[in-house]
Amino acid sequence: MIRILTLVVSFVFLCTIASGQEIKKGGYYANAANKKFKGTWVYIHEKDTFKVVLTESKKVYSEYIGIYSDFINGKYSYVKAGVRVADYMNDPQFLIVNCAAGTRDPATVKGYFVDRRKNKRGELRMQFLDEENKLLRWTLRNAKRERKGGLYADKSFSVPEDMILEKAD
Repeated sequence: MIRILTLVVSFVFLCTIASGQEIKKGGYYANAANKKFKGTWVYIHEKDTFKVVLTESKKVYSEYIGIYSDFINGKYSYVKAGVRVADYMNDPQFLIVNCAAGTRDPATVKGYFVDRRKNKRGELRMQFLDEENKLLRWTLRNAKRERKGGLYADKSFSVPEDMILEKAD
């Protein structure tokens, strides 16, 4: 988990440098673009329903580079063919973690998805498809090392990997 947080905070750090902000130890780098991703998002197709609730974690400290930043985290539930496959809405841990909107593309967040059923994680990208921010494309893929052979024999996930979510609230 520390390795994941280190990678994400490093990404945010590099994006901040690219945006011209000066990085100061102990500084706080707010991400206003994260706010529009917060809320409940739903995908429904026939008897399949995927629901995700995204929240914003503010002022998360990274010991790795010594700064505070904001992230999007979330929980989900999934019903496939009318059968509940996963429900982590009441889980104390976030399973969609360390997502942050980019400084160059504030309509996209990147982070990680933890798949408990398959005991693995994947790279997650969520991108707005409309100007009203009511449609969100969810794209999940294996981490780079997984695409190059990796640790897991099963390359699939227990949730859909590519779908369009609609804002529910």
